Amino acid sequence: MRVGHYEIEPGAHLSGADLRGAVLADLNMPNVNFYGARLNGARLNGSNLTGANLTEANLSHANLSHTNLTGADLSHANLTGADLSHANLTAANLTAANLAGANVRGTYMTGAALFGANTTDVDLRLANGSPRVI
Repeated sequence: MRVGHYEIEPGAHLSGADLRGAVLADLNMPNVNFYGARLNGARLNGSNLTGANLTEANLSHANLSHTNLTGADLSHANLTGADLSHANLTAANLTAANLAGANVRGTYMTGAALFGANTTDVDLRLANGSPRVI
């Protein structure tokens, strides 16, 4: 799939890509590299992002509901106000991520690493599983 001048496909290297507000819903994108990408306000709902690199990505107010993020690296990502409802974050790395105000209702978080993450206004009791929080 092509969005602007970016080719979106499994394993794509999209470091620093500007995909603000892009509609990337229901896509199969395992192992895609979105390091430092601007995805604020993007619609990624229902997509497969297993093993994706979203380190330092801006996902503020993005729709990630029902997205498979198993084993994804979201360390230092900005997820402020993001919709993560019913997403699968099993074994995801959210170290030092900013989750302030994110919706985690029904999110699968077993083994997710939330070390140093900002969880202000996030009710982790609404999530499923046991994240590792320090």
